[in-house]
Amino acid sequence: MLIKVKDPWRTWVYGKAYFGKDYLPLLRELEDLSQRKEEGYGAVISFPRIHLQVPLWLYLKHFSLPKD
Repeated sequence: MLIKVKDPWRTWVYGKAYFGKDYLPLLRELEDLSQRKEEGYGAVISFPRIHLQVPLWLYLKHFSLPKD
């Protein structure tokens, strides 16, 4: 997956990201919400990694266990 992150100086940093297939639906939904300007996310760059800050409700939607 190709990602781009805007740094504080307003330039874009591009890179390839490798996620487990379990995370792809979450990332696709986050991308869709972001493009519609309904939700945002943060990113922290600490080379060689980029840490995405995903909204908690979205993470729980995809990864919480169903209640019995």
